[in-house]
Amino acid sequence: MIVSSSALRFSFAIAAVIVAVLEPAYAFDAVKKSRTNICHDINSGFYDRIKTFSPHHSMQDCIDSGGRKYKESSNKPTQAQYKRSDWKHWNDVDNNCRNTRHDALFNASSVPVTFSNSNHCVVVSGRFYDTYSDKYFYKSSDLDYDHIVPLFWAHKSLVRSGITWSKSQKELFANDVANLILVDDELNQIKSAKSPAEWLPPNVNYHCEYVSRFNAIVKKYNLQYEKNEYRKIQSMIQICS
Repeated sequence: MIVSSSALRFSFAIAAVIVAVLEPAYAFDAVKKSRTNICHDINSGFYDRIKTFSPHHSMQDCIDSGGRKYKESSNKPTQAQYKRSDWKHWNDVDNNCRNTRHDALFNASSVPVTFSNSNHCVVVSGRFYDTYSDKYFYKSSDLDYDHIVPLFWAHKSLVRSGITWSKSQKELFANDVANLILVDDELNQIKSAKSPAEWLPPNVNYHCEYVSRFNAIVKKYNLQYEKNEYRKIQSMIQICS
């Protein structure tokens, strides 16, 4: 892979941005144990305000370490838990028997695809380029149809802003092709629900476009970044401009 000089400058600059931010980024959505030993998960109204904490993988893990769960405010309803089933995706929007994912595979292949049967509903193979890894793949099973702005990230943004989406709004977001891209399934699992402030594709030549696409979807749906996350991503956008 040939790395452009501008991409290298971007990578070095982004490294400096990340080092400059004091709040650590975790590969999971940590349960935060505050200095007063109160355990806060994402549903806590104080979650984003707590900057000094010890991270734990679960509420039970936090409690077992000597913490206690936060108390719900009596005048504030509990935020809804994330349910992936509420974000219905891979619809067959054009009624051609291929869902959103298999339509994408059909359209993305640079060679004629093969199907699982004569119904031409399920794509099995083709030649697919993955911008995350800068590699080609030939089996559809090696690819995920990634939400650039992850569903869980969008959920957390809605929780932070106190906004509730209907199931139809969630379905619209989950099937928006502007927010979808075919990528190496292993990289998609590594990315999980992270924003560009925590994870960028290994293909450095795609970094600027990736950040731009992520930010465009955030704006399109009026989602909100966390404070430190916003600062990091705005720095990336400025570096790319």
